[in-house]
Amino acid sequence: MKRNDKNFEKQLIALLTNVCEQHKTLTPGFSWLTHTVNFKNINNSLRIICVFDTEQQKIKAEQHQQSSVMREDIHNVIQSLGITTPKSAISFDSEENCELTHQGNWKKRLQQTYH
Repeated sequence: MKRNDKNFEKQLIALLTNVCEQHKTLTPGFSWLTHTVNFKNINNSLRIICVFDTEQQKIKAEQHQQSSVMREDIHNVIQSLGITTPKSAISFDSEENCELTHQGNWKKRLQQTYH
């Protein structure tokens, strides 16, 4: 990883951590978020995955527009770094689904689902 890539990722993680901590208190069931990126093509490869504890909590957040607020907040953070990626690059998932389909192996799930 190049030095510029490390600096970018450090900034991204700091900003996403702020959004994550804010939404952990505002959005019931929201637990954590992560990202994947190919530094050779950041605009087209950056994916943000927001993880809820259960699928039902994820569905409720979508029904009550909380996921829309999260998506907007994350999109603003991404734009502040000069990244132009569609809002569809921000996905929602659940620990429950990972457990059912990938036996709780998030590394495997991220590679198979979000690349």
